[in-house]
Amino acid sequence: MKCTVIIILIMLIMGCSDQPVSSVEFRLAKRTSSAGSQQYKMVNTKEILYLNEEVLMSNENFESAKVIMLRDKPVIEVTLNSNGKEQFAEITGANIGSQLGMVIDGKLFSAPKILAQVKKGILQIDGLLSREEAELISKQIIKEN
Repeated sequence: MKCTVIIILIMLIMGCSDQPVSSVEFRLAKRTSSAGSQQYKMVNTKEILYLNEEVLMSNENFESAKVIMLRDKPVIEVTLNSNGKEQFAEITGANIGSQLGMVIDGKLFSAPKILAQVKKGILQIDGLLSREEAELISKQIIKEN
């Protein structure tokens, strides 16, 4: 048992290619419940939000991911592929003023308010607890083609 735990820990640290790919979903979020919405609790703030069932975009559209530090907090910077860049521009353009929930493996990490259409194709995932968590997630969210 002890050897298995050590092997798994080494695999996680070294970024083993057999890691399961994490699920990342973007869904519209509201502060009140409505038909077809599901309650989520924000990971760090414990704020309650209600996310639509419809997944607007997923990590199928992620090209790369890396960890950066902003204001001494870990952030995953994601670059979208060309389809994702176009799709995200459409989503943000059509939903200005709404909150967009970012769900990773069933947990709500972020739900920023869309202030303008995002055309650059670069996203930032914040709300992470540590740099180690950010590094692990950044390696797991990119789906191999």
